[in-house]
Amino acid sequence: MCIRDSYLGASRLASGDAGGELALSKESYTYGETIEATAWLEDGLAMPWEEPSAAGFVESESGDRVDVVFTRETGQAGLYRARFPAGAAGRFKAAVIGPGGSVSSTFIVGTGTVEAFSREADREGLSALASATGGAVLEAESVGQIEELYPPQSESGSRLTLLPLWASWWFLLLTAGTLLAEWVLRKKWDLL
Repeated sequence: MCIRDSYLGASRLASGDAGGELALSKESYTYGETIEATAWLEDGLAMPWEEPSAAGFVESESGDRVDVVFTRETGQAGLYRARFPAGAAGRFKAAVIGPGGSVSSTFIVGTGTVEAFSREADREGLSALASATGGAVLEAESVGQIEELYPPQSESGSRLTLLPLWASWWFLLLTAGTLLAEWVLRKKWDLL
């Protein structure tokens, strides 16, 4: 199997006669997606490199590195593959170190869209969360059991107190003052 020309981000190693190529399946990924990297490594005599594995790494723009091991394909001298998850959003560089130096390729990890996320419930994750917090996992049809599982801590209730407006002296004084002010102004402007 050879590296297809449709892969994006391929680069060549140009140190002496040794060569190599690193290709990624895509140029951009979303968080959690699996990145497949394929490398073709040659020794100094333009022959396929035959080591069982090659060291590599993924480096963020800030310089943080995560080691990645590229494993040689069975029966394919010089052809190495690695799979690793896309981490946090940002621009990254994947590299593999061959006999003549390193070959690298860049890729971008985006946050993705809400529509791309799975709408299926993660039963294992929910069960682990429920057991860690003392909760329970319920199906949508059994929502009525929530009150049985978690009874209220205190009795809830409401109290309604009716207070007539005229029972307040402030309201009575405000109303009387407004009427008095209207009568004085009408008298002043001869509107009575």
